[in-house]
Amino acid sequence: MMDTLRIDIFPEVVRREIQDYYEFLLKKYTVDKKNSEIKRPYALAKDEFIVPESFNEPLPDDIINNFYRD
Repeated sequence: MMDTLRIDIFPEVVRREIQDYYEFLLKKYTVDKKNSEIKRPYALAKDEFIVPESFNEPLPDDIINNFYRD
């Protein structure tokens, strides 16, 4: 079991740094259930590229073979 962290032994400036880091970690690792499914904007890359007509065609054998080990 971990001992209790005592920040009162540090100078005030260090305690503030510890508090800031603690708040950073809370934001980073706490899941907000209301916003847990962030929706991406629709058509984010519109007109950035063109999908070729052959997009849904099967890949050539030499490319498919790269997905398998010998």
